[in-house]
Amino acid sequence: MEREKARLEGQRGQFISDKARSLGKIDEIKVQMIQIDEDDRTQTLTEMRDVEAKIAELKERQVAAESRLERTSIRSPIAGDIYQLNAHTIGGVIGPGETIMMIAPRPTSWCSRRRSRRKTSTRSRLARRRMCGSPLSTPAQRPRSAPR
Repeated sequence: MEREKARLEGQRGQFISDKARSLGKIDEIKVQMIQIDEDDRTQTLTEMRDVEAKIAELKERQVAAESRLERTSIRSPIAGDIYQLNAHTIGGVIGPGETIMMIAPRPTSWCSRRRSRRKTSTRSRLARRRMCGSPLSTPAQRPRSAPR
């Protein structure tokens, strides 16, 4: 009986030490988890700063590219018919102050006329749209029924 008691006391001591060892391992693993989370957070913040810097750089490049693209387009300040076209190649270089084309303005009274209450024919409405709708048309593109 004494031996059994001593054996059980020894097992109890072993269990208590195993429990303490396991609790120590658990605490050690918790510390490792916290460290891993902290490392991940630091790495994520570093990557996020790098990405934000890259985004800012790309936005600047986009603005510069849009500005270059804007300078490649030519827009007329008025709607009208083109004559004396001097630029004949796509992608050609035009010097500053160089005349590219001449534009004869359209008569604004015909295009900006208010609609009357009477019904207009489909043909005249289509002619008015063709004449007033496109910003730069050549005389060959004008409808024949349109007044000149």
